[in-house]
Amino acid sequence: MPRQRNLIALAQLVRITPTELQYGVQASSRVRETRVEFRIPAMDQHAIDAFIALPPKARKLVRELIEHLRESEQKRKR
Repeated sequence: MPRQRNLIALAQLVRITPTELQYGVQASSRVRETRVEFRIPAMDQHAIDAFIALPPKARKLVRELIEHLRESEQKRKR
């Protein structure tokens, strides 16, 4: 029987819980997703924080501007 630390590492490797690895896996229809670490650059986080601090009307205006820029970029790429 592997040590607890190794059991956890093995379970992560095969994407099941340590308990399932230790005692067996029951047939299940659930889907397991891999864990993805998502990091936001500091400048983007600062922009998000500034956006959240805006009053609702200003946030709406910023969202509209972003949508307009996105649409313009899509048209440019065509």
